[in-house]
Amino acid sequence: MEGYLFLDTYYIPLKAKEEKIIDIMLKRFNEIFSEEYKKRAEEIDMSINDIITIASLIEKEAANDKERSRISGVIYNRLKKGMPLQIDAFSEQNRKMKNGINIA
Repeated sequence: MEGYLFLDTYYIPLKAKEEKIIDIMLKRFNEIFSEEYKKRAEEIDMSINDIITIASLIEKEAANDKERSRISGVIYNRLKKGMPLQIDAFSEQNRKMKNGINIA
């Protein structure tokens, strides 16, 4: 779910259950992640999940806004070359996974 729960200001009913809150956030993600983004993902032969995962890694790895494009370039270049990512955010995410399930 990480990356799909779009950060924004939400007006959530006081007694809303977790599922309702998640639905609201996912709906907002779908409003923001436009067809243009989906088309671009297709053009570079990546799934939406791949794009969101990479974006989450960039967010975790970057200390500030200026670092994002550099880190993005490093990640995509390493993926293109089939190299290991070797970034802290990726190692941390892998430690939290067991059989593809987030156990954090």
